[in-house]
Amino acid sequence: MTRSRYGDDPELTRATLRAAAGVALATAVTVLFVGVSVLLVGAKFGFWAAMHGGWRAFGWGLGELHWWGVLIAFLVIVVGVTVIQLRKAPVPSMPRGAGELPPDHPLRESASRLASLADMPVPVLRVVDDPLPNAFVVDDPDLPVSVVVTSGALASLPPDELEAVLAHELFHVAHGDTRITRRLETVAGVAHRKAPSFVAHYVLRSVRAMMRQRELSADRAAALLTGRPTSLLHAVERCSGSHGVPNVDLRQVAVVGFVPAGARHGTPDTDTHPTTAERAAVLARVATSLGT
Repeated sequence: MTRSRYGDDPELTRATLRAAAGVALATAVTVLFVGVSVLLVGAKFGFWAAMHGGWRAFGWGLGELHWWGVLIAFLVIVVGVTVIQLRKAPVPSMPRGAGELPPDHPLRESASRLASLADMPVPVLRVVDDPLPNAFVVDDPDLPVSVVVTSGALASLPPDELEAVLAHELFHVAHGDTRITRRLETVAGVAHRKAPSFVAHYVLRSVRAMMRQRELSADRAAALLTGRPTSLLHAVERCSGSHGVPNVDLRQVAVVGFVPAGARHGTPDTDTHPTTAERAAVLARVATSLGT
C-alpha cells in the first residue's frame, strides 16, 4: 500500500509535508523545554550545594571534566529524560469483550482479498459490542495486530461500505499508524507538562494536524484499493452521523477510530479527525483520477 498506479495527490502530499514539518519543530521545542526543566533541577542542586558548602567539590569536578564534559553530561541527561518521558506512551489494550469475527462472515473474504491486493498479511478480525458504527486497529503487544469493528458497524453498514472501512484500517495496519499516533500524543503530553501553555497548544495543534493527515491518507488509499470512493464517503457520513455515548471508549484502549468516538470536543485545529467535508474533498479527487 505504499505506491499507487494512479499517482500522488499533490494537495494531500503538500499538506502532509507541512504537518510533518510542524511535528518536527514541535518535537524540537518539546525537547528544548525538557532541557530547560533539567537545567532548573541542576540549578536547584547547585544552590543547595552552595548553601551547604559544596562549591569546593563542585569546582574540583568542573576542573576535571572541563566545560565540554559538563555539556556532554547535560545533553546525555536531557536525552535520557526525554526517552523516559516518551516511553510513557499508553500501551494499547484489546477492548473488553472483543471476540474474533465468525469464520463464515463475509468480511473475512473481503479482508483476504484486500490484503492480497495491498501485499500485506491478513490481520485478525474482531468484533466488539457497541451500537455506534466504528472500526479501529489494536496492536496490543500480547496479541496479534487486529482490526476491530463494532457490532453497530456490522449491523448498519452495507457490504461495500464495510469493505471500504476495512480497507481504511488496513492502511493504518500497513503503516504502523497506531504506534505513530501514540508517540505523537505522548509528545503533546510531555509538552503539556514541561512547557508553557502557548507552547503546549502549538505542539498539540501540530500533533493533531499530522493525525488528521494520516486519516486522509488512509481514506485515499482505501478508495484506490477498493475502486469505490463513493462507498467510503457514504461510510464516513453514516458513521459520523451516529451520536451517543459509545460503549467502547477508544481513548481508554489507546486507539483511534475510523470516526471520532462520540461528539467532537475542542477546536477544529485540535481534532483527531478531519471533517467530513475534508474527507469528501480528498475522495472526490480520487474519484476524478479513477474516472468515476
